[in-house]
Amino acid sequence: MTTTRRIDAHHHLWDLSARPQGWLDGPDVQPIRRDFGPADLRAVTGPAGVDATVLVQVLNDIDETADFLALAGSPT
Repeated sequence: MTTTRRIDAHHHLWDLSARPQGWLDGPDVQPIRRDFGPADLRAVTGPAGVDATVLVQVLNDIDETADFLALAGSPT
């Protein structure tokens, strides 16, 4: 029997207090100029039946990479 899994292949998380996101400064992106964390992701992926996700880095930043690796290794 084959089990089908739903994978969200591209999403971002960011904490504006930890790392400024200059690309969010324009008026066109004001609706998303806020923190997006794991709880925000779960709020939409859970009801959609998503089983796993691929977190895509927002900034080319070694500290962000370390944070995301720690997040990936933490329980959901």
